Amino acid sequence: MGIMEKVGVVVAAGRMAKTVTVRVAEPVKDTHLRKTFTRYSNHLAHDERTVCTPGDIVTIHPIPRTSSTKRHTITSIQSAFHTGAPRGTPESLPEYKSRKELAYEKRMLVKLKQNPGKYMFKYKGTPGEVGKVVKEMIEVWKKEKAVRVAEKEKVDKVEEAKREERRAKRKEERWAKKKEKDEMAAKEKGVEGRVLEERKVDHGVAV
Repeated sequence: MGIMEKVGVVVAAGRMAKTVTVRVAEPVKDTHLRKTFTRYSNHLAHDERTVCTPGDIVTIHPIPRTSSTKRHTITSIQSAFHTGAPRGTPESLPEYKSRKELAYEKRMLVKLKQNPGKYMFKYKGTPGEVGKVVKEMIEVWKKEKAVRVAEKEKVDKVEEAKREERRAKRKEERWAKKKEKDEMAAKEKGVEGRVLEERKVDHGVAV
């Protein structure tokens, strides 16, 4: 028996699905009275195969919490209560861990299918089937990214060419307007010069 394992008696079974109540006796030493008393504590334990009955002496092992009150699982039956009915063996700790790992992989695969962009890099390097799926998804993502980058570069080149064309057109328009303005100014200056000459002639001024 491991350090974290406890031995107790099943006091209730069949009230909840795949759950039994195990009473564990623990010695408690009173330093004031210098005596050892027995303290009993009840634990809800997971019974995957529903093989335990009240009166069985079982071994329980702590596991990650599966509900608000259940934190143990039954790993073995040390002494079975004689009921006359055929009995099976409870789920061992390695079997429990492998089952949980498979369930976790299934959940990860479902998450990857639902939202690959969010969980693809989160599960990168995960061993097993999930790791293979993630690796394939990353390869596909890289190829798609390369295609998107190439398409974006083409679009950017086209847009840049259009911008250059617009800039050249605006430049030509500005030069045309400036040339037209200069011509108008020259014409106005020429008209003013002729008017001034005519005025001088009218007043008898030698030109």
